[in-house]
Amino acid sequence: MNVLVTGSRGYVGSVVCDYLEKQGIKVTGYDAGFFEGKDFVPRRDGHFVKKDIREIGRSDFSGIDAVIHLAALSNDPVGNLDPGLTKAVNEEASVNLARMAKDAGVRRFILASSCSVYGVSDGIADETAPVVPLTPYAKSKVEAERRISAYAKNGFSPMFLRSATVYGVSPRMRFDLVLNDFAALAHIYKQIRLNSDGTSNRPLVHVRDLARAYHHLLVVNKDQVHNQAFNLAQDNRQVLELAEMVSEAFGDCPVKVGKNDVDVRDYRVSAGKLSKTGFKYEWPLVKGIMELKQIFRKKGLDESMYQDDRFWTVKRYRKLLESGLVNPDLTWKHPTESELQTHMTGWVGD
Repeated sequence: MNVLVTGSRGYVGSVVCDYLEKQGIKVTGYDAGFFEGKDFVPRRDGHFVKKDIREIGRSDFSGIDAVIHLAALSNDPVGNLDPGLTKAVNEEASVNLARMAKDAGVRRFILASSCSVYGVSDGIADETAPVVPLTPYAKSKVEAERRISAYAKNGFSPMFLRSATVYGVSPRMRFDLVLNDFAALAHIYKQIRLNSDGTSNRPLVHVRDLARAYHHLLVVNKDQVHNQAFNLAQDNRQVLELAEMVSEAFGDCPVKVGKNDVDVRDYRVSAGKLSKTGFKYEWPLVKGIMELKQIFRKKGLDESMYQDDRFWTVKRYRKLLESGLVNPDLTWKHPTESELQTHMTGWVGD
């Protein structure tokens, strides 16, 4: 099987590509290259093409059996930077990608969606629950799902993986993810300070379980997954509860609670539908937290490393814009190699 992965050098994409290659799948990775540099932890260096998804043409799908479409303006804070750009990248470009893939004879197209499409839920939301997108990012995912679903015919099978908040170690580490951030704060500052009262609920999934789920959707019987959305969440916890779990794992680490949360997202999800197709989780929260603790100690994570802009998506995009290396629409201005070296290097562990 030959799989095209967009966003292949990102936090999720680098783990997905590594896992697929270990399963014997041939991977072609496309990525805009905004987060290039040394890796936080080692990874396999599979075939990689530096290309924005808005530049992909039909010829790029030659010989491709399936697509895992991860590339996007990747979370709610980033989406709020420019709602129009979020729609252009996450919705319009994604729909165009699906259309070209279908025309080129690709059989499976898996869109990276998000549990944030549920916005607020009183109970536990399964895939039949109403979507209540509260942010430009979530709205772009809802519309991309709806429009790509219309292409589900003539052998083309779209699938939509609605991921919970991801955490865990990756070659392209991120600290703008709640559990990763709590673990870094506990390791560096011996204290976890919340920006909110911590009462909001969040579903969680480890990045390697996410990679395993994408592989599962590639190989499971197509009739079980054709043109369907699937939640992916190993657990649901309040933000404060997550902080307390990290505090206990790291030891001698008080939790400081903030004021009422200005982030109105509050939801829990059920992921039983995907489990019924045979998928099983391997990374419970405690295991994932302990992995973060061990890696941070091994790497000697300190304040300067933690604050590196490549670990923070919004900060990274802002730096690229301010440096003049990219246009306002986040397309490259074709910088020289020396300019790239100046702005794209910095600390990441050996």
